[in-house]
Amino acid sequence: MHQLQRARRRGGGLAVLGAQQVRAGAISSR
Repeated sequence: MHQLQRARRRGGGLAVLGAQQVRAGAISSR
């Protein structure tokens, strides 16, 4: 899990994709 977080910090695009996934998950929860 730590490696994934590091990759996210290094890759801006990856971070954006992660944020989108989190948003989609929040909408699904609603």
